[in-house]
Amino acid sequence: MTRSPRATSNTLNNHDVGRNYKPQSSNIIGTVLIYLLPVLLLIGFFVWMNRRAQGQMGAVMKHRPQQGQGLQSGESQDDRSPTSPATGR
Repeated sequence: MTRSPRATSNTLNNHDVGRNYKPQSSNIIGTVLIYLLPVLLLIGFFVWMNRRAQGQMGAVMKHRPQQGQGLQSGESQDDRSPTSPATGR
């Protein structure tokens, strides 16, 4: 059996039950963390990925020929001896 809201309200009033319908105040720190934490995690992820990419680019750059190790003046790419694709020599 379901009671009507008015009957429930009357019963609460008859038994001196206090009611407070005001919303609770929110915690500003919790609210800021809820909105700021995902943004900080995304920024941290992109910074981490950027550093990893720079580290890999540094490894690639080590294998490039230094200035002066390339073609000599007057020499064309066809004049150089062919290199093995496996060894690069």
